[in-house]
Amino acid sequence: MTDTSPTRLPIGTADGVQFDVVAWGPSHADVDFSVACMFEHELGGGMAGGLLALDQALGGQLSR
Repeated sequence: MTDTSPTRLPIGTADGVQFDVVAWGPSHADVDFSVACMFEHELGGGMAGGLLALDQALGGQLSR
């Protein structure tokens, strides 16, 4: 079985919490906390790719 998980880049810890940077589709990330970038040009229906999938997974909360 091949591990298809994206590579994690550890960037540090704070108060016992480890922070990693990983590039993957945010709607399917198996994590406790995730950050997704959203740009002004994506407001009003201009979302695509991973951000659109995240918005759909959240029931349209980002686009609202």
